[in-house]
Amino acid sequence: MNMWLSYNNASAFRHNQIFVSAGAAAALVMLFVSPITGNKECAEEAIRLFLRRLALDVVTKESHAHSVCIILEFCKFLCRETSQENPLYLGCKVIKGLDSCVKSRRIAAKSLVGDVRDFIAFLIPLCNVIENVLGKMGLPICLTDLLPCYVVELGSLHVIFLGMLGKIDECLKKLEISVGKNRAKKYSLRSEWGQYLVILKALDSLSKLYKGGEENVLSVLRLRQVALNVLILNSRRSDDNSWILKHKDLTCFESRSHLTMMLLPELNGEYEYLFEMLIDREQVLAESFEYISEADVEDLLDGRLFVEFKNEEATGPGVLREWFCSVCQAICNPHNALFVACPDDNRRFFTNPVSDVNPLHLEYFQFFGRVIALSLVYKVQTGILFDRTFFLQLAGATVSLEDVRDADPIFYLSCKKILEMDTELLDSDALGLTFARDIERLGSRTTVELCPGGNNIALNSKNREAYHEDLDKMLHGNDKAICVKDWKAHTEYNGCKKTDSQIIWFWKVHILSQIKEFYILPGCNWYCCFVLLWKITYLCFGLIRLSKTQ
Repeated sequence: MNMWLSYNNASAFRHNQIFVSAGAAAALVMLFVSPITGNKECAEEAIRLFLRRLALDVVTKESHAHSVCIILEFCKFLCRETSQENPLYLGCKVIKGLDSCVKSRRIAAKSLVGDVRDFIAFLIPLCNVIENVLGKMGLPICLTDLLPCYVVELGSLHVIFLGMLGKIDECLKKLEISVGKNRAKKYSLRSEWGQYLVILKALDSLSKLYKGGEENVLSVLRLRQVALNVLILNSRRSDDNSWILKHKDLTCFESRSHLTMMLLPELNGEYEYLFEMLIDREQVLAESFEYISEADVEDLLDGRLFVEFKNEEATGPGVLREWFCSVCQAICNPHNALFVACPDDNRRFFTNPVSDVNPLHLEYFQFFGRVIALSLVYKVQTGILFDRTFFLQLAGATVSLEDVRDADPIFYLSCKKILEMDTELLDSDALGLTFARDIERLGSRTTVELCPGGNNIALNSKNREAYHEDLDKMLHGNDKAICVKDWKAHTEYNGCKKTDSQIIWFWKVHILSQIKEFYILPGCNWYCCFVLLWKITYLCFGLIRLSKTQ
């Protein structure tokens, strides 16, 4: 020990590295906790040699710094193998310089937060300027195609991007190693690790500027999925991690669930008031509909839901959970014509294609959306599941034939049979099918043509692909943008006239300039009516309500 402390800085550093990498600190602590007589005393004496020598003023600043690292190792293993009240652990903990070492780490973490904040503040306007200047050339850009005046600056930024991506990859790798070592224990992130997602978000934005940039970021995320999920699970509600949602295949269910909950208001014990509901069990849907649909969203979020059933004394979380389940089961009741259960799974539902037979179907859908959102906020499992087709429609994604396998297995098998049927058999008109489909509404059948004159077009081997496509359009809508001229010609007005100034303004501003694309709506042909009413817009139901704005 005396020789070590007398070495120069370089030699002391090398000895320190050898001591730590050889596991000498851990070995001494294991001897200290050993039940064998003599081991404990020998190990304690060896550890205290470090403490006694560091207490002397003759120790150089460099030697002191190297030795503090050894003491930190002793602290780590002693805390793990003994307790925080052990005299030897306390002796290591109070050594001069140890507190400043820990404090310096905290200062470094705070410095990192500030550096990241400054970097983001610089990067956002920089990316905006680049997009504005080079947007006409098309993004992402290829450095070899740039004008000479742009190459140096954008090339330098690209080098910074790749360098930071490499560094964050190294950091995520270290995080994964640390997580692996602490897997058996409750794991908490170091404060500086919380900035990794912020840096990744910045790199994700920067990657959109360069050709191949997004693939570079994706390759790192794919390689470091463990670290990514750990970071997500430790993220906070104040963090903006919505950019991760597009990488669903890289996240586990727990991470996606955590991200979803972070998008919802936090449920805590401090509420301005109670949002009270007194419900009759026999009228649970109707009365709940009145309470929830008429309430302001702010009232539902700021107040604590408090439910009582009439003529019953019970209150509390159990009653609230029962109310959620009762409302969800009631609204999915087939008698309400709002939802249809999947044939092979009665717990899973999708929207009823003929839900408009219920005159309040739009209002009930909005009400049900609020109930589902509240059940997520209050973390109540309602026992109601939604079919894949319903989620795809909510996401605005295309619904394919394969997606309806569970929702309508008979329809699915029929279409598959037509597509795979022998050509001669199909051309013989043995099926007797035309480009029309029968839809049942309130016990009566209505024939809907898949295309104009479809009732007179026989299905054969040449048009079966078109037949399938038209059926597909009835499920998810037509991918062809709406012709505004046809739209205007087939619009019905309720509560207004086409000569009213507001309507004239509506067509003049050309709504397609505000919304990128309109598509023919599910279950509708091009000649189906578009209804203009007042107050609210329901694009997904072919209904637009306009307010009377002067």
